[in-house]
Amino acid sequence: YKLIDLFRELAVGVAELLGSLGSVSILLVVLVGLVLARILVLVGTNDSDGENLPDIMRAVAKRGGSIPSFPVVVKTVASAMAIGTGGAVGAEGPVAVAGSALGSKFGRIFRSGPSRLKVLVACGAAAGISAAFNAPIGGVFFSLEKVVGNFGVASFPPVLVASVISAVIARAAFGNSP
Repeated sequence: YKLIDLFRELAVGVAELLGSLGSVSILLVVLVGLVLARILVLVGTNDSDGENLPDIMRAVAKRGGSIPSFPVVVKTVASAMAIGTGGAVGAEGPVAVAGSALGSKFGRIFRSGPSRLKVLVACGAAAGISAAFNAPIGGVFFSLEKVVGNFGVASFPPVLVASVISAVIARAAFGNSP
């Protein structure tokens, strides 16, 4: 959200500088923002496949939860740029994907096995959804249903804890409104 705010402030500043163009300046800023975001994705990730929620689900099912970090970071920045400059997209998906990638990265750093890595990916997704929507229980159920694929006893406690902690931190940082 801070990245989105940064890009929004930059976009408003550029639109004000181009104020002599009238309302065309806003259209120009939106267009340039979307083009720059697309270029960032093409150059920064070699246009790799997705790194979106279906790709996270596939990574959990087929690769044991291993998610490459760099493409996710690039695509998260590109999403923030697109949103901040006026693009009509949401921040929730990229936040959930970024959380999943962070969970995967921690699991790989500590050499977790595939079952634990899947739980860490689910914890990251739940934390992202919880922070984005200010809905910790929704984050838990979304993550268990979509990422893990079941409501197992082993997965539920860590996903719940990650989601609640994320909601508390997000509320402290951004306030109580969704």
